[in-house]
Amino acid sequence: MTGIASSKLSKTENDRLLTLRDHLYKKIIRQNDAIDSVVEVIRSRAVFGKPNKPIGLFLFLGKITH
Repeated sequence: MTGIASSKLSKTENDRLLTLRDHLYKKIIRQNDAIDSVVEVIRSRAVFGKPNKPIGLFLFLGKITH
């Protein structure tokens, strides 16, 4: 669906990408639009990024639930 070649990702990385949105929804409240945008950027660049460089820096402001 995202165009990421899952064969290029390890199983652990693939699983983390698939559950990233749900994980962030549980930790960050009332930022669904921001979460959706960040997840799409991460998924779209996961395969094409430089392996030893971060994909990006994302800052969420607000209360974190536990």
